[in-house]
Amino acid sequence: MSRITALTLTVWIALIGTGFGQEKVVTQSNGNQVVVISYSPRDLTDGDLPVVKLKEDWNTDNEVRWDLTAFLAVLSEQVYNDDDETLDFLIRGMGFTKWIAIKNETMAAHVVSGEGLAVVIFRGTNTTERPDWYKNVTVTFESTDQGKFHHGFSDAYRTVRSEVRRFINEERPTKIWITGHSLGGAMAVACGVDIKVHTKISASLVTFGQPRFADEMGARWIDQQFDGQYARFVHGVDIVPSVPFYVPWLFPYAHAGNLVAIFDERITLSESHSSTPSLSTSYCGSCGRSTMQVQIPVYQPIEEPPPLTQAEYEQSLQTYRFSVPNQPATGYAEGMESATEFNLIPRIFADHFMDGYRDLIRSYRDGQARMAVPGAR
Repeated sequence: MSRITALTLTVWIALIGTGFGQEKVVTQSNGNQVVVISYSPRDLTDGDLPVVKLKEDWNTDNEVRWDLTAFLAVLSEQVYNDDDETLDFLIRGMGFTKWIAIKNETMAAHVVSGEGLAVVIFRGTNTTERPDWYKNVTVTFESTDQGKFHHGFSDAYRTVRSEVRRFINEERPTKIWITGHSLGGAMAVACGVDIKVHTKISASLVTFGQPRFADEMGARWIDQQFDGQYARFVHGVDIVPSVPFYVPWLFPYAHAGNLVAIFDERITLSESHSSTPSLSTSYCGSCGRSTMQVQIPVYQPIEEPPPLTQAEYEQSLQTYRFSVPNQPATGYAEGMESATEFNLIPRIFADHFMDGYRDLIRSYRDGQARMAVPGAR
């Protein structure tokens, strides 16, 4: 992973319409007109079921597979759904033949399998509860032979680890995808570390809005183990990839993986290495952050905003408390939907929602299923 420092591409995409199905306007007997879109059984999967497509190779150093990412984004969104009957129709419709749901309080993992393939999907909270993990995020590391990893995120994975391992041992897949959004993305990285340490199964990581998980030593080890097999998607000015906050020398949180930063009209691609990060206007846009007062090298993509300082994190908490609905569990999802509709949620939080990731990834996919990285071997 030493080829590309950073690359920003400008792209024009259609943000409406799916490009699938046959559309026609029908005039009803009462004169009303309705739009009817007819789908064939494979329109949405380009001829192959997702379980078949996900068996294909994806070298994240060389290309962006929008088609595969779109499947994983759907699964990462649906892991927030607690309606098991609806999930069963979705998962089996994607071609998987077996799946389990593992739940621990608000955290959950789904593991699906079929065709010798398994996908492990994590969520950190559900959509009916406030995401208090952001409010209570700690900076504590735990030391391992591979490097230092975030203690709280590792603990979250350990709550479901035994059942994830049991399913994988029973199914014996030859390939595993590991994915998740937000805290679920950090749990996915913890799972990836676990699989690399304890098995020889081929595994790939794709995360969405994932917080930082390791120090530089740990991030370098993750990059070595997942060389060309780890894509980390960041939407707009999503603030979550900039936490936990940075305590120089004591808690220098890093980022591994191939960064794919997605905006409405451009993409920034970058690999991780140890350098002084820049707050590039081409990336950060309207995030409103100033550069760090003390420029200390951080292992991460150079075009990615650095981790928050403690002062920035505390300031973001004030914004969070003011803008995120303080409602009981049953009313939180409705409150967020209403606040988002009326643009009351700051972009640093609004860009973190999984449906925003899903929609933008689908828009890029509708333009091209896969995008080669310029200059790739």
